[in-house]
Amino acid sequence: MARKWQQTGLPFRFKPANRIVDTPPAPANDGAHRETATLAKLCGLVVDLIRGKRVWMNAEEREALLPMIDLGYLQCDGGAQDASSYLCHCSHPALFEFYFFYRWLPEHGQRFRPRRELPGTGR
Repeated sequence: MARKWQQTGLPFRFKPANRIVDTPPAPANDGAHRETATLAKLCGLVVDLIRGKRVWMNAEEREALLPMIDLGYLQCDGGAQDASSYLCHCSHPALFEFYFFYRWLPEHGQRFRPRRELPGTGR
């Protein structure tokens, strides 16, 4: 008895990592996407970019990843409605991944560490 997946081929459809998979909708103009750039959010955006997705970035996130734009690993186009939103995609996923995790992150990761509050001062 042949299994169904053997009759039809592989059960999954694989998408190449270097092809742009989807384009998310433009961010709402409510200011929610204008949050400050956090390291967790940047790493999430980078993972999506490496997987071939297009992502929306605000100006602060784009500025943080500017070295990758200068190297040509990342392309960002300004949003039509809002000049502070950029639709970005990765043109060289493997090089971008290497550069971000092994070059950029060790040098710039300390900028995103949370600051400790001194006990009793509230600062």
